[in-house]
Amino acid sequence: MSRWQATLRTHGRAGLRRAGRPPALTAADLKRVERALKAGPEAQGSATGLWTLARVGKLIEAQCGVRYRTPGVWHLLRRLGWSGQR
Repeated sequence: MSRWQATLRTHGRAGLRRAGRPPALTAADLKRVERALKAGPEAQGSATGLWTLARVGKLIEAQCGVRYRTPGVWHLLRRLGWSGQR
């Protein structure tokens, strides 16, 4: 039996919401990242005004000391309400 199945049997659906790894970034970290995103990539030393997932990943690591892979950066941006549009 998997850990998820055991949690479901023991604690029900509500227990699944609590299961899993805790977030790597705090609410304060997210606010700091969002402020830096709004300031634009030029404010972070980039030559162009476009954010890329790699640039955002470097920003997160510089601001918070947490390394995110590309899919995690995309997920985080979606959580913050950012889209992939120019």
